[in-house]
Amino acid sequence: MNKTVAERLVNFALAQAQNGIPDDVAHEAKRLLLNQLKASVAATDHKAIEILHNYATASGPSEQAHVLWLGTRAEAAKAALVNGALFEVLDFHDTYIPCFMHATSAVLPAVLAAAELGGQSGRDIVTALALGMEVELACAALLMPTAYYRGY
Repeated sequence: MNKTVAERLVNFALAQAQNGIPDDVAHEAKRLLLNQLKASVAATDHKAIEILHNYATASGPSEQAHVLWLGTRAEAAKAALVNGALFEVLDFHDTYIPCFMHATSAVLPAVLAAAELGGQSGRDIVTALALGMEVELACAALLMPTAYYRGY
């Protein structure tokens, strides 16, 4: 029986996670992670970040993750929301031109929040980032060009 695209992507990600990603892929994931972090520092005083940060930190304690650069913690999903906005608001990030995707800024906020909650290592973060981006870009490539022109 032929596997669906989703099944093939899941199998690929699981195999790569189990076997370890290649060194050159890990190197590129580290480079993209550091580039994304440095490019987001200047966004901390943006009005959109202030609004999202106020929203994210207004609720009571729960599973918490750090909001980058602001010295606060929030519910993990809300911390990821603010961190994603920090990565996107100034539009300083990588772009995968064939799909017009900002792959790092879409995956990294969730990876950081999940890793913080689960106590994952730096190696786990790099692996999750690389595999998340591979799956994201594979999906985007399947949908191009129509998805982009429909607003996705």
